[in-house]
Amino acid sequence: MRDPKRLGRLLRVREVQRDIAQAQESQARGQLATAEQLVQRIDQLVADQAPSEGFAHALTLAAGAVYRTRLTDSRVNAQGRVFNAERAVEMKVEATKSARRDHNAMEKLVERAKKQLAMQEMRKLSDEMPSGRAGTKLAKEEAGRG
Repeated sequence: MRDPKRLGRLLRVREVQRDIAQAQESQARGQLATAEQLVQRIDQLVADQAPSEGFAHALTLAAGAVYRTRLTDSRVNAQGRVFNAERAVEMKVEATKSARRDHNAMEKLVERAKKQLAMQEMRKLSDEMPSGRAGTKLAKEEAGRG
């Protein structure tokens, strides 16, 4: 049988591991949201730099084209960040699920150990009590004395 104190310590460790996994998952979700916002902002900047009829000079058109090219490159990099952030979130979600499973398993082990201790105590008490006819005679004798 396992030591209840040891099981309690292991349960607390699993609780901490679960909490850390949940915090890391939350952080990964925040990074994903930030990366998605960056892509949206870059898309807005690209839309704002689209050539329009108001552009009169060739230099302005050339500068706008260079700027749009750089924004496009930035968007590709930002999409890579989003992709990596999504993968990180998936990994953290799996880590959180695993930590929850481990924690639940430890809770079940602790409950099982408590039940075993209770059953042992009940067996010990039933072994100490006299049973059968001898037990009945002893009980009657003690009742007659009282």
